[in-house]
Amino acid sequence: MDAPQDFAAWLTSHEHRDPLYGWRYRYHSRSDAHSVDLAIGTPAAIDRTERLAGVIYPGEIDRVLIACEAKTCMTRHAKSQPRIFDELGSSHEIVHQGDREAMAAGINVVNIAATFVSPLRQKTRKRLHISHHKQPHAAERMIDHLRGLPIRDTVDGTGFDAYATIVVDCDNQGPVTLWTDPPAPQPRDRDHYATFVKRIAEAYAVWFGGAP
Repeated sequence: MDAPQDFAAWLTSHEHRDPLYGWRYRYHSRSDAHSVDLAIGTPAAIDRTERLAGVIYPGEIDRVLIACEAKTCMTRHAKSQPRIFDELGSSHEIVHQGDREAMAAGINVVNIAATFVSPLRQKTRKRLHISHHKQPHAAERMIDHLRGLPIRDTVDGTGFDAYATIVVDCDNQGPVTLWTDPPAPQPRDRDHYATFVKRIAEAYAVWFGGAP
């Protein structure tokens, strides 16, 4: 349940240095360092010399049981809405086309900071280019837009088995904090992280664990 807070803390400690202009950032859209896309399943083979955590081993998967697609929206919220919605929607469709019982999960991180320093907009060593956002309106519109993603309750349904929006305050220069007040999803909302974890655990127990 601490993953959103841990992610914000990791961003605070993370540093990406611009090789051209020397600026330093917490987040870079073209970096894989902060990606949390994940697939869990039965192994095609196990390399017992390496273990990630508990009894999870890296390697090829024979059958996907859980697949999680992660997206971020740090700036240009309005322009990003259709792209992120389509990419998330396509992800659960691809998972369920392969296996109706596979669990498709999605996460989107939305930035609620009023300003953001985008690494892709820096053109000089002398002065940072700072983007300004109308907050919390921009973040709220993105959060509401993604609430249109379908959620399924049975293997015959269409949509994600679990979806969460995580909201952070990140200007890409100073410390990053987790934003938990509205418009961030609240406990018991279907897009709250606690609901996300609960839905995955309950569905997994029923579909793969033999729970009634």
